[in-house]
Amino acid sequence: MLLDDLAAWGVAANLATEDGSAGVRGYVTAALAPRLDAAKRTGEAVRVLACGPTPMLAAVRRLVLERGVQAFLCLEENMACGFGVCLGCAVPVYGAKPYRYCCTDGPVFDAREVRWP
Repeated sequence: MLLDDLAAWGVAANLATEDGSAGVRGYVTAALAPRLDAAKRTGEAVRVLACGPTPMLAAVRRLVLERGVQAFLCLEENMACGFGVCLGCAVPVYGAKPYRYCCTDGPVFDAREVRWP
């Protein structure tokens, strides 16, 4: 998606790059935390959609859970078979079953269900 498309849909996008070439300089959490805090102050409804490496998603997850914001994480896992048979893409989750499979149950998961430290 391009930023112009998001703007046309009325979606506010906040950018962060490590070198500051676009948006906030630093990790995604440097842009996300103030945005979530501002939304909380104004009562604005916010939903976070995040994709990227696991350490980044874990940091995003911590931020949204601390603030009670709904978020969906698109996980990156090795998916050898694509049918949930090899168990290579097992994701630890809260719930009746301790794991779900990225290939058959995801790759997008509600941040509240992913069981990461």
